[in-house]
Amino acid sequence: MKTNSWLVAAIIFLGISIIFSGIFIGTSIKAENQVNETEINEVYLLDLEGASKYLGLSTDDMNEIILYSDKLYDQGIPYFKIGLNKYFSKEALEKWILKISELHTEF
Repeated sequence: MKTNSWLVAAIIFLGISIIFSGIFIGTSIKAENQVNETEINEVYLLDLEGASKYLGLSTDDMNEIILYSDKLYDQGIPYFKIGLNKYFSKEALEKWILKISELHTEF
């Protein structure tokens, strides 16, 4: 009789362990998927309006900086064009801001 009670207790303990393991693994997988979705949704490339908002400038100010920057080889704002549209890399904009800040560039 004692053996049966130990066997029942062991089976119950094993069942509870399996349930908690499943819950733990399920929440871990769900959390990992949420991180991956965040990485996918992050935008690395901005159009003119997006870059203006990112830098806290008006689009008119951005266009003025672009016109002036085209004359400067080293200090020009980094962008590329596809057709008539200009695109900016967030990382390149951040580096550019640091560079022109150190040089006290005026536009």
